[in-house]
Amino acid sequence: MSAYGAGLDSLTGRSLGDLLKEHEVALGSLKNELGATEPYEDDIMLLRFLLQAGGDIALAAQRAKEGRDLRIQYKDVIEKALRNEHLPQESRIRPFPCHGRWRYPSTEAELQYPPIMITRSGLSNGQKLMEAVTEQELVEYFIWERRRCFEEVVQRSQQTGQLIMMISVNDLEGASLITGREPKFFQAVKVSSEAGSCLCPLLTRKHVMVNAGIIIDALFRIASVFMPQRTLDKVAFMKCTELLEASGIPPDHFP
Repeated sequence: MSAYGAGLDSLTGRSLGDLLKEHEVALGSLKNELGATEPYEDDIMLLRFLLQAGGDIALAAQRAKEGRDLRIQYKDVIEKALRNEHLPQESRIRPFPCHGRWRYPSTEAELQYPPIMITRSGLSNGQKLMEAVTEQELVEYFIWERRRCFEEVVQRSQQTGQLIMMISVNDLEGASLITGREPKFFQAVKVSSEAGSCLCPLLTRKHVMVNAGIIIDALFRIASVFMPQRTLDKVAFMKCTELLEASGIPPDHFP
């Protein structure tokens, strides 16, 4: 499994033992910064916080501390995710966003390849979605979904002894700059993403955009001039063929 996704992120498939040894000093400093750690904050979890922060110990500690408060705030949502129970608002959410964990065509493939989260923006309706649910309900749903994926990558990492992350793909085919604008939806995405970095460290490092089109691609290039490098590093615009080549996953295993 180590080769799959390596073209998207150099950390994918790295030995956890090697990474722990490589960052041993920084992890010690992170523990000192945190003080008494909680049972959840084992060496692997702290390593994820550290790598997510690009080695910035203060930032990693901040995210870990925020995660403690968020685990209390979203306790019920997290427990439902761990028990594989569904949220009551899911039935009102599912009809509108074309978004979710992609399941491979076989059990063997599920075990062999990294988890993939796929969003089809052109087939989603953010305006109708926000008429059906509140912003808070959507935040909870996104956190619930992230947490389920996170448990999967953590378990895979433990089983393989390698660092496993999820691949996040946004298919922009048919996406509209006009109808796609829904402030409450994007606010919910922002809040859940920020919480996710504290609750699910290093779930994914790269968000891949495919089928962007000339206009969206040009707008992103303009906006990128004003965006911090850390944000830019999280986004990659690719052709579908480039994604297939970078991920190393066979074409017949993609949707």
